Amino acid sequence: MTLLLILVLLLIGGLAAYYYRFLRRLFLAFGAEVSRWRIRIAIAALTLLLLGSCYFVPPMLLVLLHLLLFNELCRLLHFLYKKCAKKESKFLPALHRSGAVPLLLTLAILLFGYFNMHNVVQTDYTLRTHKAIRFDGYRVALLSDIHYGVSLDQAQLQALCREVSAQQPDLVILCGDLVDNTTSYAQMAELFCALGEIQSSYGSYYVYGNHDRPFYGLASAFDDADLRTHMEAAGITVLQDEVLPLTSDLTLIGREDRSRERASLSSLLQQADGETYLLTLDHQPCEYAENAAAGTDLLLSGHTHGGQIWPANLLDRLVHFNDANYGLTSLGEQGHAIVTSGVAGWGWPIKTSAPSEYVIIRILPG
Repeated sequence: MTLLLILVLLLIGGLAAYYYRFLRRLFLAFGAEVSRWRIRIAIAALTLLLLGSCYFVPPMLLVLLHLLLFNELCRLLHFLYKKCAKKESKFLPALHRSGAVPLLLTLAILLFGYFNMHNVVQTDYTLRTHKAIRFDGYRVALLSDIHYGVSLDQAQLQALCREVSAQQPDLVILCGDLVDNTTSYAQMAELFCALGEIQSSYGSYYVYGNHDRPFYGLASAFDDADLRTHMEAAGITVLQDEVLPLTSDLTLIGREDRSRERASLSSLLQQADGETYLLTLDHQPCEYAENAAAGTDLLLSGHTHGGQIWPANLLDRLVHFNDANYGLTSLGEQGHAIVTSGVAGWGWPIKTSAPSEYVIIRILPG
C-alpha cells in the first residue's frame, strides 16, 4: 500500500511539473512575463486545477495523457525537423512554442470520440458449430453497456430498438450495464420499456453488469427490485446464475456478474445438456480457460467498452484486466468468445478506441 501511494505521488508530481512547464510555454508564447510572481502563481493555480479535475472527473486524466502524448510527438517531430531541414523556418518554431498543435490534436480526437459515441453501428459475426443445431441456425442480437443517459436520448433509443428489430433476431441478449448510478428512475423505466419492444422469435435475456445495481457505495435512484419489476413488465427474462434450455438444441447459461458472489461455471454447466449449443452470458470477459474446459460454445460479454478512450484499450491488453478487450476470440478448439464494445460507455460521452455498436451474430451448423 505504501509503495502504491509513493507511485501515485510520483505520478502526480511528474504531471504537475510537466503541465506547469507546458502552461508556462503557452503563457510565454502569448507574450506574458512569466518571470513575474503573479503570472507564476496563475500558472501554478491552473496546473492544480487541471490535476484536481482528474479527481472529480476521472476521464480527465486520459485527456491530459492525450495532450502529453501529442505534445511529445510534436517535440520529436520538431527535433527531427531542426536536424533535417536545410533552411530554417520562422513559422514552424513559433507554432511549436505556442503549443497549438497538441491542443488542436487533442480537441480533434475528443470531437471524433463524441461523434463515435453517438454513432451506433451494426457489427456482424458469422460462426459455425460442429453441433447438430437446426438447419437455419440462430440469429442473435447482442446489446450491452448502454449506460442509459450518458449518450442516447429516448428518440435515439427507440430508433436503435427498431433497427435491431429489423434484423429479425431469434433472440436478444442484454449483456449488462444497461443503466448506472447516474441514470434516473424515469430513464430506467423508459429504457426497459423501449427494449421490451424489440421483436424476436424467442425473446430477450438479460444478465447483470457491475454498474446496473448500486455499486462501490454510490447512490442510485433505483434498486434491484425496481430493475426486475420493469424488466419483467417489459417481458425481459433475467438470468442470474441460471441455465435455460431455450430450444431442443440451444441452452442459455446466464451468470451473475463477477463483482458479486456467484456460482461456479462448472456447477452451472453440469445442469446443461452438453449436446446442445451452450451459449454463456457473462458481462465481464473473464474465465476463458474455464469456459473452454467446460465446453462453452459461445461466450458473450461487454464491460470493456473496447477501452473507450485510447490508450486504455492498449493498457487493458498489456495488463490483462480482462481475458479479452474487444472482438472475436477463439475459445478452445471449437468455441468462440465475443466482447462487444457496447452501445455507449461510462462517464464522458466520448469513445475513441472502439465503435459504439450493437452486434448481430449468425450461428450456423457445419
